[in-house]
Amino acid sequence: MRLPNLTIGNVDKAAKMLAQESALSLSQCRETISKAIGFKDYFDLKRNGVSKTGQSSFADSHSMEVEITTTVLVSHHLKVSPVTAHHVLSNTLFYRGPTPNMEQALKVISGVFERTVLPQQGWRQPGQIGILKSPGRNGEHVILREFGQPTRIITHNSINAIVADYEYIGPRKSLPLFIPMRLYIPYGIWTEHDGSRVLFSRDYFPMWRLREGQTPERMNPWEWIKFVEQTWILPEGEMPWDKPDNFDGCVHFLEREGIRSFPLLLDALPMIVKDSFVGEYSNVAKELEALTR
Repeated sequence: MRLPNLTIGNVDKAAKMLAQESALSLSQCRETISKAIGFKDYFDLKRNGVSKTGQSSFADSHSMEVEITTTVLVSHHLKVSPVTAHHVLSNTLFYRGPTPNMEQALKVISGVFERTVLPQQGWRQPGQIGILKSPGRNGEHVILREFGQPTRIITHNSINAIVADYEYIGPRKSLPLFIPMRLYIPYGIWTEHDGSRVLFSRDYFPMWRLREGQTPERMNPWEWIKFVEQTWILPEGEMPWDKPDNFDGCVHFLEREGIRSFPLLLDALPMIVKDSFVGEYSNVAKELEALTR
């Protein structure tokens, strides 16, 4: 299906950003994005696409389903991570104005993961989304790593939490994937010499560099940051995986900073779900860096 109201300029902008975020050529990115939105190729887009300038109104009048499908196509055909494809398209083709909507972004990236590298799994199989039935945690959604005695699960705060087998309920009807907060909710801020601010995770991995008037820059989580000041968004014990009532405040903080996608740290999620050697969130940056060598 050819998507209406997407301008050639928006496609060019998306292709340029994707080429910068990957090792791909600009022409590869143009061709793939053109096909993903329903054209035969980039030449067809240039001949028959909308040439007016300005932001596309596409995302305001079409469903989230179209955004998920387009992101999946770009990720699959260019072999870039779902997180990178979503980051590029959410800031270009599916840009929704100056105020981000992270609630919608979470639904989109979950849907993209489910159709690419983290498909829904069967009953009590690794990767199944289940529910806890235990004191103080009744109803909490978790990702199963291993069912048995004991049972290992992924939560918002732990990759390798241990529960009894009877505390894990594997529903017969699949539940949607959730995104562990520790992979995208910032813990604090480093201020650099030039005034740039770097958001870091609970495990002190850099996530975003913020500069006035610029799109937030995703950062490699293994980078070393020289800073002149360190502040915290919430104190220990107050983060939303400890106090769920604080989740909305953390999301609104991201939105106020112009963040509408997810850090490179989230690329670790498929590895966390599938590979038992990743022991805790604190090991994630090292494992991601190893994949780049």
